Amino acid sequence: MKRLRCSSTFPAQVAVCLAGLVVAGCQSRPKLVDKLGESIGDQGRGLDDHDKRELAPFIVVASVEDNAIVAKHLEAARYPGVYLDLHAVRCRRENSLNGGLTGRELRFFYFADGEYPDSKPNPSDKRLFQAEPGSRYLFFLKYERGVLRSIGDVGNYSVLVTTGVHPEGWAKETDVGTLISEILLSPGNGANPGLMVKKLHEYRWRADYWGSRPLTVRLLRHLTSLPGPLRGVACGELVASYMGQDDCLQTIAADPNESPELRQGALQEMKAREPTRLRFFDSLKDPASMAYLNWGGDSLRRMREEFETVLFSTDPVLRERACTALKRYFPWDPEPGCSGAAGEGPSR
Repeated sequence: MKRLRCSSTFPAQVAVCLAGLVVAGCQSRPKLVDKLGESIGDQGRGLDDHDKRELAPFIVVASVEDNAIVAKHLEAARYPGVYLDLHAVRCRRENSLNGGLTGRELRFFYFADGEYPDSKPNPSDKRLFQAEPGSRYLFFLKYERGVLRSIGDVGNYSVLVTTGVHPEGWAKETDVGTLISEILLSPGNGANPGLMVKKLHEYRWRADYWGSRPLTVRLLRHLTSLPGPLRGVACGELVASYMGQDDCLQTIAADPNESPELRQGALQEMKAREPTRLRFFDSLKDPASMAYLNWGGDSLRRMREEFETVLFSTDPVLRERACTALKRYFPWDPEPGCSGAAGEGPSR
């Protein structure tokens, strides 16, 4: 780098000198190494094989103000011939979900695919990091060499947040997974319903993974109570992914304020799902035979969650059978929600 001699004469010479520094490209950048293809642990699993919450000391929701390339055509550390760009993102922090970052302004770095003609194709990640100015994201960050950087590079390490602004301290929960679920599935100030409709399926499965299925059901059922296009899509997610949630179809079909198209669609779906609903209703007599309870690995936890989701139903017989099953299989841990009103769901 060319070294500029700056006169101490003030002020004109100083201004000229500072301008020269900018033109000469003397803005410092951290000596970071990209994480493309990096593995973690004795088994050599990649970053995508780990829960991002375990890898990120800092999890924030932030609105991107600027995304600038600060270094170009850098060869990837683990893939010779693959060239990357180093980006610096400047954003406005809105929520700290983990790690306690408090500054309103936030700056972090990540490596992106440079798309150079002389570069080999990116061999691992196809869904790239997103940080578009003007958009809001969930970022997973860590400190490295004295600066904040994304936990991973050239991959899907950010989540677009379409639900608007949620004020700091808006949620009283402390569990990170619960906080993420509530932000992704709760409309805030300036929410974009059109984009939420497109992202709702992704948000639903992220909430299942990072939070819990009963929590996701509660949040989706709230969306079915709101006017607009989200209502039908949220009901569709409930019906397709959780047992005992068909009552949202009945509510939409009976609502005179809803569009004829949505009401007719709800009626048709009710008829199509009637055999499935009856089989589920009958299976609650002997829940141990319910094969779907083995999904997700931890069968006991999954079994309890499935029964708890049924408690949100407005069908009193379904609720009664779910409570009977909970008392039968979990007598050491009573469910207080079984004494609640219809549709309240689990109280924990």
